Amino acid sequence: MGVEIERQWIARKGAGFDTARRVATRVSAISQYYVHVTRFEETRYRKVTAVVDGKDVHFYRKAIKKGAGMSRFETEIAITAREYEYNKAFMTAGSVEIHKTRYRVPATVHGIDSSLVMEINEYSSPPLPGMVTVEIEFKSVEEASSFSFPAGTNDLFSIVTEVTLDETWKNKNVALHGFPEVVGNDS
Repeated sequence: MGVEIERQWIARKGAGFDTARRVATRVSAISQYYVHVTRFEETRYRKVTAVVDGKDVHFYRKAIKKGAGMSRFETEIAITAREYEYNKAFMTAGSVEIHKTRYRVPATVHGIDSSLVMEINEYSSPPLPGMVTVEIEFKSVEEASSFSFPAGTNDLFSIVTEVTLDETWKNKNVALHGFPEVVGNDS
């Protein structure tokens, strides 16, 4: 079991958002659902579709996360397509499958530490019109705590608010309750 140290923000797409699409080192279509959700634990099944050598390639993963906030324990394993489809029957009651497009953007493109990668998520189900989430994983809590976006990212997106410590924005809760209202969203 590893430790995931991650911060997450809600952002409004900027005029240069298409740049993120162009410079992304990987673009993936992600579908995911949850079969077990408690305040401090979740079991997620995920299908990732990425283009590799001009062909769609599917990856299937099961993740178990424990904890809350910026630093959580995470175990992730590869599973088969059959396991992914079979376990849909056990989705947490009342929850929905989440669909998003993830753009992995090298942070160096916008003046952020070269060891970091921004994951920009554009949600299609449930919808989050005109908005995206931005996630960055860090090597330590200290590194995460001292991070701030440089001005160069404003062409891609403008940060509306950080939601790292707001559990209502965790995907497990979005699957159960939908997106919370975005404070500061004028669109």
